[in-house]
Amino acid sequence: MFNQFKTWLNLTALCLILGLCAWLWYQSNLISSLKAKNLTQSQTIQQQRTVNQELTIQLNQERQATEQQKQIEVELRNKLKAEQLNVKEILVKEPCGRTNMPNTVIDSIKRLHK
Repeated sequence: MFNQFKTWLNLTALCLILGLCAWLWYQSNLISSLKAKNLTQSQTIQQQRTVNQELTIQLNQERQATEQQKQIEVELRNKLKAEQLNVKEILVKEPCGRTNMPNTVIDSIKRLHK
């Protein structure tokens, strides 16, 4: 009877040891797969950071270019207004600037309607 108990105890210990080995093997594989997934995710995050930095730089360059274009537009509008005022002043000073012009545009439109 003692031999049978010893055999049963040995088999139980063997099953327990094999079970623990299988559990450890499973956990080791799980940890390895999680480490690989973590590494992949960290690489993706780093790539996204790099892309975001490049996009931020590009956005700042585009803002600067837009601001420069706005400044150029304002300068050109100011020059245009100054030239318009200059032409008005010249026309007012000239004798032909005080004479009424014939209303040929309205006459032309009336002729087209007929």
